[in-house]
Formats: sequence, C-alpha cells, structure tokens
Amino acid sequence: MTQLALCRALVLACIALSATACAPHSVAAAFLPQRSSCCGEATSNNNNLRRTHFLTKLFAEESSTFDEKSFETDRLSKDAQAMDEMKKTATEEYSKLRTPWKWAIRKAVWDYLEEKDLAQFPRPVHHRIPNFVGADEAAANLATLPEFQSAKMVKVNPDTPQRQVRHLVLENGKTLLTPQPRLRTGFFQTLKHGTEAIPSDVPIHALTSSKGAAKNGTPITLYEKYTVDLVVVGSTAVCPDTGARVGKGEGFAELEWGILSEQGNLDASKVLVVTTVHDCQVFDGGVEEP
Repeated sequence: MTQLALCRALVLACIALSATACAPHSVAAAFLPQRSSCCGEATSNNNNLRRTHFLTKLFAEESSTFDEKSFETDRLSKDAQAMDEMKKTATEEYSKLRTPWKWAIRKAVWDYLEEKDLAQFPRPVHHRIPNFVGADEAAANLATLPEFQSAKMVKVNPDTPQRQVRHLVLENGKTLLTPQPRLRTGFFQTLKHGTEAIPSDVPIHALTSSKGAAKNGTPITLYEKYTVDLVVVGSTAVCPDTGARVGKGEGFAELEWGILSEQGNLDASKVLVVTTVHDCQVFDGGVEEP
C-alpha cells in the first residue's frame, strides 16, 4: 500500500466503518502520499511484463478516426470482462492472496457505501473505484491545494468520482493527462481547453468522460517528452494514521506511475500523489494487517 502523509488543510473528522452513520456527505477528505512512494496496488512482475507487452502493441496501432459508438461498445465490454475477472479472483483465490486483508477492507467499504446509500452511479460500486456522494465537494477541496494551483500538467485517473477533478484541471487552464480505463482501449491522452486542438467553445464537461477524452484528446506514446507536476488517483479506502490507500485491486495506478517515472515524465522524489474520498472511506481499523 502506498504510504501517504496527511494534508493538514483537509484533515477532517473521520468516521469508522462500524459506525451507524457517516459524517455529513458534503464533507470529503483529500490526502497526500510521501514523495518517495509509488502509488497503487502491488502487482507481480509477470503481470507488469504482460501489460507492458500489451501497451507496446497498443501504441503501434494508432487510428486516424474516432468511432464513438465502437469505442463505447468496446470500452463497456472490456470493463465488464475485467470486473468479472476481479470477482472471480476475489471469490476463488481469496485464501491464496498474499494480502487478503486488503480485500476485506475493500469489501467493507463497498458494502458500507451501498448499504448507507452513499454510492453514486455507476452502481453497484463493488470492484470499482467507488463513486461517492460528495465527490464534487472533494474535488473542490483538492483544488485549494497549493500543489494543484501551481501545477501545469496534472495526471488524473479516469474513474467517475474524479470526473470533477478533471473538470477543474481543464477549467483552470492546466493540461490534463489521463489514461483510458484499465489501459484497455488506449494509453494516455493530453487535453488542454482553449487551444487549437480544443477550442474554448467546446464544453468542458464533454471532455471529462473516458469517451470525451478519447475523442478530443491528443494521444501520446511511451517516448514523448512532457512533465507531470501532480498525480491524482482514485481510492477505495485510505488510512488516516499512515495515509496508506488501496484501490480496486488491479494495480494500474502503480503501473502508470512506473511507466511515467521510468520514462522520465515525472520525478518520483518530488511529485505528490493526491486522492479524494468520502469520510466513510477513511478506514481506521477493523482488519488486522500482517
């Protein structure tokens, strides 16, 4: 799990998952990791190698046109396939996992969000970065960070709860770097509103979905030179004491961080990682870590 340092400006009262109710859902928290840490879930060398081979093949298959209907059909199909694989792993291989306590935390958070009706579309939130009530307020909190305000290029995950973060990146004249979900239908795109590529009359909300980013963004390859100033990731749960976070269990945040740092597109010793969550995703106990 990534080690985080709490952002003092946004440290709010935390509610344990065993509580009968969450804090007011308009309140959400944001956290920052240690600068020297990678973000995301641990993945095996074999998985990373397989994904790297996939990405290498993908980059060589550039398309000159964007078929919106085909893109969405393909994306949804691959997303459903990935979620089915995740469910199978969680159900059939739970006892074999090196860190089964992470899955216990994930399930506790997913169940709680659904039970208390704190989840938002897409539902159910299981095996996803969960969208939560108050996600827009959390994004607004994030935008007050000095690191956000000074950043010129911000990498943001493509998940729904961080859609408003992507909106604020573009609204504030910054360059948005965003991957396609699970890297299955593409690699990264860059978007900057009010440019020749994306004129100011294009609505920002049309750019912040995965489909909008793929349609309007500029695809980039492994070997292009650019500098990422801030990284935003989605989380299923975070720890207020250590700042550790878990995602949905597939390791793409770590893979993307590894690619960007290995290619020299971010300085792992300086670039901060931020996540937005609901208060009830702040997990302060209940599962014994090894």
